Amino acid sequence: MDELKPTQDDQSENIPEVTSESTSTKINVSEASDATTPYSRVEDLKTEDLTESSNLNSSNQPAPVVAAQKKKSKAGKILKVLIVLLLMAGIAGAGWYFWTQSQPIENAQLNNEVIVDIENFRFGSVEGPANSYFPEPYSSGVSFSQSRQMYEGLVGSTNRKFTPLLATSWTNPDEKTWIFKLKPDVKFHTGKVMTAEDVKSSLDSLKDMEFWSLFVDTIESIEVVSDNEVKIVTTEPDALLLNKLSLAFIHDTSATDTAASNGTGAYQIDTSKENNEEYLALKTFDDYHAGRPKVRYTEYKIYQSEEEVVTALKNNEIDYAEIIDTPKFNEELTSAGFTSEKFDAPGVFGLYLNMKRSEDSPLNDPEVRKAIALAVNRNGLVEELPNEGVPATQVVPESLPGHDASIKYPDHNLELAKSTLLAARPEGVTLEYAYFEGVQADAPIIMQQLRDAGFTIVEKPETDPTVLVKKLQDGDMDLFSGSYSSDISDSRDVLGAIFGSNSSFATLDDEKYDKILLDSDTEFDPTKRIALLQSANKYLADNLYWIPLRKTLYTAYYPSDVTLLIDYEGGANLGIYHWKLGRKVQE
Repeated sequence: MDELKPTQDDQSENIPEVTSESTSTKINVSEASDATTPYSRVEDLKTEDLTESSNLNSSNQPAPVVAAQKKKSKAGKILKVLIVLLLMAGIAGAGWYFWTQSQPIENAQLNNEVIVDIENFRFGSVEGPANSYFPEPYSSGVSFSQSRQMYEGLVGSTNRKFTPLLATSWTNPDEKTWIFKLKPDVKFHTGKVMTAEDVKSSLDSLKDMEFWSLFVDTIESIEVVSDNEVKIVTTEPDALLLNKLSLAFIHDTSATDTAASNGTGAYQIDTSKENNEEYLALKTFDDYHAGRPKVRYTEYKIYQSEEEVVTALKNNEIDYAEIIDTPKFNEELTSAGFTSEKFDAPGVFGLYLNMKRSEDSPLNDPEVRKAIALAVNRNGLVEELPNEGVPATQVVPESLPGHDASIKYPDHNLELAKSTLLAARPEGVTLEYAYFEGVQADAPIIMQQLRDAGFTIVEKPETDPTVLVKKLQDGDMDLFSGSYSSDISDSRDVLGAIFGSNSSFATLDDEKYDKILLDSDTEFDPTKRIALLQSANKYLADNLYWIPLRKTLYTAYYPSDVTLLIDYEGGANLGIYHWKLGRKVQE
């Protein structure tokens, strides 16, 4: 999911973001954080831990590792919708890598603790609207979280690893063919028992949905082999198919009520409540195929600011929230007894350089790009912004495969930036910088840093998101800042979205770079595939085609007596299935 997300001028302001259609990422024009897909909760994971080759059978399968990307709401509702409709760039989807399959954690009994029901679990957020969920286009972390409570794919996630869900297993007779055996006796909310025909009709129907079609974009055919078996054939070997199928929701296509009442998930809409943009209530589906949910009801409440969310937590109005990590909030809430989980989003906020605008663009000169990289002061940017953040050192964050600790960009050196620019272009360099006025707090800071180095920067502010998106898509700018974050666990979508001939915005065609990415799409050996992603990451750094700036950490807060199993991480949130939550009590 490609999302254009603006930076907030103040921590209490909402940050509009825009989601575009590339499988599992988000491009953020201004950014309150930097993911993003899709979850950096595995900072200790190293490439060498992933060297074991494996086939694609369900006994040894790709595992999602994503850092969550936070998104803001009110002012962003219009922007999100507009860019969801506008940014239909066909980036190959998110990625994967193999881990040993882990098993679900059952309701545990440890140290004389038992896990009991939670009557109502309340989720607070500054994202919204609250009533946007599948089959509506994914527009916020809240909608993503809601959809995954109500709908499921053939593949699920347990403890951040892909595991069977509506399918019990799968095999690969060849790299383009996947045969899935289906779980028996799975019921839809409508009462209908799921069959292979339902799986086929569901996946076929997704092809006509503007956003969700991304997750079936490489499927050539779907064949019903038997009532409990389907065969999927892809147009070409797709190393990312399992990631996509985790979000290719199976639903009762014959249902007349398609508003979250035709899935297979543990929850469905509670129609007895008044659901709207500020509030949504879900109730349990007690015929859920994985067992009776311990959380009986769940509510989503949307607030105007993170300060309001913190107050709601302290006043026991909500039980769970994910907000930008700040020392102030962390001290306040941990002192009040809340448990915290830090995570960051699977993406990095950086500077786009549009070398494609004209053949004689100064950005085509590698020395000019070097001067820009030297002029950028990441520490200064982080210090001036109202949100807590950390400087970014490369395009791919540690949470995604493709990160390489050896990759570095030039450190800030103003005098060297000036001399490099002067030597390269003694006549001077003028660049146009497009940005979302009043939303992107980063832009004025970055523009001033470039001016300090001797660049002439022409400001091109826009207040209409439609105009801004068209400007970016048409390449009618030299520079703009934003981020792209993965929702499904791989840097492929990030690398493809920010640069190359298939990028979301005009930057540059580079056949060598494109080939690296295309090769990664069809490489099923995890070690080789990670090496390809690292190669693309290094290629960007060596050529200074995109300049990383910063990323932001997030923290989830919840009561200390709540069990929290982080099963999936979708780029917009930490990733919990509500039905697995419970309250710990002493026996």
